[in-house]
Amino acid sequence: MTRRLTRIEADLTSEDADVVAKALDRLASLHHAEAVELLFQTSCDDTFSAKTLAEDAFAKSVSANPKIALWHTSSELRKLAIKQLSHAKFAEAVPELAKVLHSKMSLDIRCLSAEALGTIGLISCVPILVEARQD
Repeated sequence: MTRRLTRIEADLTSEDADVVAKALDRLASLHHAEAVELLFQTSCDDTFSAKTLAEDAFAKSVSANPKIALWHTSSELRKLAIKQLSHAKFAEAVPELAKVLHSKMSLDIRCLSAEALGTIGLISCVPILVEARQD
């Protein structure tokens, strides 16, 4: 873990809500797997004081760089990332979601990816979904 990430992680435990909010913003702006994972962990922690802010920061991070989240080693993180992209109807994620759909990932991840492509609803998603159905 980098020094910067270690400092941010320490700030997340602060009693000061402003310090925590700023730490989440800084964390969301980092584009690497460790930052996405830390955001995922804090957004899933029911005891975290700023859970809603952490969920928003995770969504922001996933939207900024879907590739990092969609190819993360944690299947739970990937599932939540796909759900976030689907909920936001994030059209820029279509190419990565298509790659996930045609990957060797678990069936539930690929099904979520297909569902997200359908929810995004671009005409360009139709051939991707038809091709996947034929496989």
